[in-house]
Amino acid sequence: MRLLYFLLLLFIVFTSCDERLGSLKPLDMEAIEVEELPISNLDNIPNPTSGESHLPRLKAHGDKLYMTWVEQKDSLAILNYSIYYNQKWTPTETVVSGTDWFINWADFPTVAINDGTIMATFLQKSAQGTYDYDVKYTLRDAATGKWSIPKTLHNDGIAAEHGFVSLLPYQDGFFATWLDGRNTKTSANIHDPHEHSGAGAMTLRSAVIGKDGTVSLRTELDNRICDCCNTAVAQSDQGIVIVYRDRSDGEIETRDIYRTIWKEDATIAGTPVFNDNWKINGCPVNGPAIDADGNKVVTAWFTAANDTPQVLVAFSSDGGLNFGNTIRVDTSDAIGRVDVVLTEDGSAMVLWMEPKGEDVVLQLKKIYKDGSSDAAQTITQLSGERMSGFPQIERIGNNLFISYTDVQGEHKSIKLKASSL
Repeated sequence: MRLLYFLLLLFIVFTSCDERLGSLKPLDMEAIEVEELPISNLDNIPNPTSGESHLPRLKAHGDKLYMTWVEQKDSLAILNYSIYYNQKWTPTETVVSGTDWFINWADFPTVAINDGTIMATFLQKSAQGTYDYDVKYTLRDAATGKWSIPKTLHNDGIAAEHGFVSLLPYQDGFFATWLDGRNTKTSANIHDPHEHSGAGAMTLRSAVIGKDGTVSLRTELDNRICDCCNTAVAQSDQGIVIVYRDRSDGEIETRDIYRTIWKEDATIAGTPVFNDNWKINGCPVNGPAIDADGNKVVTAWFTAANDTPQVLVAFSSDGGLNFGNTIRVDTSDAIGRVDVVLTEDGSAMVLWMEPKGEDVVLQLKKIYKDGSSDAAQTITQLSGERMSGFPQIERIGNNLFISYTDVQGEHKSIKLKASSL
């Protein structure tokens, strides 16, 4: 069984990169009512999605839970969002829609909230190449409820891969980081940016977006990183901490998790969170997760170094400058697709996928800074296919919310569960 899942992992590594407006009224916070459920272990929470829906993203903001998702209607992709507040969902709003989007199980729209302003991103095809797509962003005005006309986040003007966006509120606007493939395009690889012979590398870039939509402080954070693993960001007392999968030089490259700390005056260059020394000739499409509170930071990630698929966690007590010993989270040959949140006592709740017998399950475990842990809790059985995407966890007070995509044949729907700590 272990060999079977490792072979499945290798198959995903070498095939995953081959798949890949209008004016609205302000939200009515009275909202439509749904069945009210008490928060206890693994309650199913009704959610506002319908039809063919997938790619859910959760964002806690104060005592409200924001959720975005993509609904598919034939060739039309629709980015929707709603807010869960006092056990009710607000009426669904459409952010933007299009028939020319890049829809991918691992590279999805993102959302962030700063006071009443909301920023959302999505991916739009820029040319005929499979991986020619741009990051588009739009902002919702807090006073009018109107979404701005979408603009391109990066400014290179090259038809190449741009994606895997992470967002945070910053000052009165937002901080964004993304994978930028402007250097991967040459005459030798114009049709396949993942063929790096004679081409430049994928880069990690960032920018600050004002609430008026202006973009400033564009920065190249790392000039050589893994091609299609998601990024993650969190605000600590040291600055904005970005974690991502790096890529070393060489024919068979080491692809370990790095962290960079962004500041306006002095960005701290990327260093390994831990030297897994996972040497792999391909992108595992399996990036890290992070959360922070003051100087407390936790990051979780997947590695298959030494042919051992596993999920690891590391804590930092100095705002992400240094991380302590790694703690293994999974129980057997993890698939990964991790997420993590800090709890009020400084421990971490880690979410990941792993095989269990003939099935694949979504697991949740509490990890303490000393390396001890509670028993893993199985959230649900789910598909190991790429269509199931990346499950997510968010915390509001003493309540955890977990979203995932349920795959039944070709049908996709979003599920939401809640659990108390």
